[in-house]
Amino acid sequence: MATRGRNRCATPGRRGTSWNCGSGWPGGRSSLASRDDADRSSGGDDQRLCTGGGAIGVAIGFAVASVVAHGANWPVVFDPAMAAGAVVFSGLIGVIFGYYPAKRAASLDPVAALRGD
Repeated sequence: MATRGRNRCATPGRRGTSWNCGSGWPGGRSSLASRDDADRSSGGDDQRLCTGGGAIGVAIGFAVASVVAHGANWPVVFDPAMAAGAVVFSGLIGVIFGYYPAKRAASLDPVAALRGD
């Protein structure tokens, strides 16, 4: 049982407590985040997800192009600069489209946002 004192987060692994101490529930910490918190943390996960997706997309695209080129007896041309540019561009997309909603959500009043006004 969690204690109601100055050490409220002392119970490791306990989920479902009403304390906002990073208990593992989605949005537990972000629902009370300030604008500075949103500025610092908004691009990290989104950027990693989009960059990883871009890298996987480049790898799958190269694999499919290699199979098609081999079947048609075409030469395989791979430009590392273009592949790196595609991965960087997808990472930038993650930063841009992750930062704006986080910035906008941080400026809202939590009660008004939950009420739907």
